[in-house]
Amino acid sequence: MGERAPTKASTYAGGSALLSLAVAAAAYFDAWTYVNNPSGYSSIAPWQDVALIVAWLALTGWLFGPVVTAIAGGRPWAAAVPPGYEQALVGCLGFGAVSLIDYYLQLVAGTEKSLDNLLSPTRIGQMVTAVLMVSGPVRAAWQRGDLALGAAGVVSAAMLLSALTFFTQFAHPFRDPWAGAAEHRAGITAWVLEDFGVTGILLQAGILAGFTLLLLRRFQVRPGSFTFIFLVNGALLVALKGHWEMLAVAAVTGLVADLLVWRLRPGHGVVALRLVAVAVPGTFALSYFLVLIATQGIWWDAYAWTGTVVSSAAFGWLLSFLVVAPTRRVPAAVASWPAHHAEITPDQVREALEQLGRPRELAESALGSLPFLAGRAGAGEELRELLIDIVREKAAARDARDAEAGKILLEYYVKRSGTHEQVMERLHMSRQTYYRRLAQRAWPMVAERLDELREYALVHPPEVG
Repeated sequence: MGERAPTKASTYAGGSALLSLAVAAAAYFDAWTYVNNPSGYSSIAPWQDVALIVAWLALTGWLFGPVVTAIAGGRPWAAAVPPGYEQALVGCLGFGAVSLIDYYLQLVAGTEKSLDNLLSPTRIGQMVTAVLMVSGPVRAAWQRGDLALGAAGVVSAAMLLSALTFFTQFAHPFRDPWAGAAEHRAGITAWVLEDFGVTGILLQAGILAGFTLLLLRRFQVRPGSFTFIFLVNGALLVALKGHWEMLAVAAVTGLVADLLVWRLRPGHGVVALRLVAVAVPGTFALSYFLVLIATQGIWWDAYAWTGTVVSSAAFGWLLSFLVVAPTRRVPAAVASWPAHHAEITPDQVREALEQLGRPRELAESALGSLPFLAGRAGAGEELRELLIDIVREKAAARDARDAEAGKILLEYYVKRSGTHEQVMERLHMSRQTYYRRLAQRAWPMVAERLDELREYALVHPPEVG
């Protein structure tokens, strides 16, 4: 019985990921019917939305399957929703509601065309709800505190990136390579095209950098994952106008990201993380220009295109500071400054971990008043995320005993995968070793980490104004 539940969950996640891919492919096909028609209207109107509606219905039916089964069996429907998929269900319902509003709006105000079709309020509503729909598996992995991102999570992550680039497809160099010498410019002023081209490259480089940092700060990303994600996203984009040579850019960028992740393990070091943040957008921009030079040439001068590459890399470096703050050394005189507060205890950590799923109680706990947390309104949720991050960090520690203690916390408090007895059996630990690791290492090392963060916050209070 215990083995069938994970299998069922994996099947649910896999089906959600594949159907999300179908939704994304249908959405990009819909866009393709518009961008390749000079009139600005869909080339197959009014049938352009059929594939998207069918894919949406299939994904909605799959996601709501457990709910329907629960209701049919007389069980509470809310308990049947797999953790992490609640927003995906909301997204499915929201997408249907917004699509219905869009249909009647077009009857009254007329059919959109060109960029109007992408930026109308109802289209934005569809895209926002679609993001919720397709990101279910990766959000579920996030909420469970999974250390590594599984296959379904990788596909879902690719859909999340593809949703972001769908929003901004009008400014993507894969769709319109404005720097290419063969690109038709129809007498448009050169500096306008150059400005727009640079803006598009920097925008997409920033999206790639932010997306990569997001995954690396939360998961251990397996080798090959970024290559797959970038290639899937690239294939959807280049199909819009047939610039298939740009798949080489996606492949090279993904390979560089995977190679650096494999060699540097950026989840364990700030310098490595910043290097990845620089390399991904920099490689994206550089390989883009190199592909253009090799296939059709570029009309920009060397200052413009090399400066764009450097700017893209710098953009990623700056974004990394939003993810990991710079390390500051405390002078010896300040380090000896007496701290007028009681030390955080392992018991306080244990009590907080037991309330991990209840942010309100967490905010009112002894740890809810730590100086680096937000006000009471958001302290509970912030403390919850911080504790999960610390537990995951310890579970991936190089020291075997620290990693063992971290895995106990991860399985029992974060994943809630069973009782203490079930967790110790899963981790192949004796009862004596299990409880010794828990009391003498697991809770104390979390308390020590929190105390370090509090000490730093007291020595370096945030500037006001």
